[in-house]
Amino acid sequence: MSKALLLSCVLTTGYVAFLIVSLSESQTTESSPQQPAATTPAPLTDIDGFLRSLDPESVNRCLQLHQSGKMIDQETLLRCGDFSLYAKHQRLPMQYAVGHFKNILLNSSTLHSLRAQLQDSSELVMPAFQTR
Repeated sequence: MSKALLLSCVLTTGYVAFLIVSLSESQTTESSPQQPAATTPAPLTDIDGFLRSLDPESVNRCLQLHQSGKMIDQETLLRCGDFSLYAKHQRLPMQYAVGHFKNILLNSSTLHSLRAQLQDSSELVMPAFQTR
């Protein structure tokens, strides 16, 4: 019984000491002026890099072709952006990533709506797991 009593005293004392130290640290951090954290830009994700690579003229050309009922040829489509980044982000082979982009493009009316749809669809990408 004395071991249990001794253990509970040690644990209680340790807990009280922890609370006192935590309280004193929180008071000193509240009273001292906050130093701004070093701001380092976060590295670009693949989708961010792809969105930055989109060429507005090429995208608008593709949108105009589609809206006028004409087919969008592969060469014109590939000028829209850096599809290696999009393929990497989508975890798809390049040809499938281009097709995925084209489907989103065909359901867009402006560059702005295209960007929004690409951003929304990027949140739906699930990580691929490889088994060995």
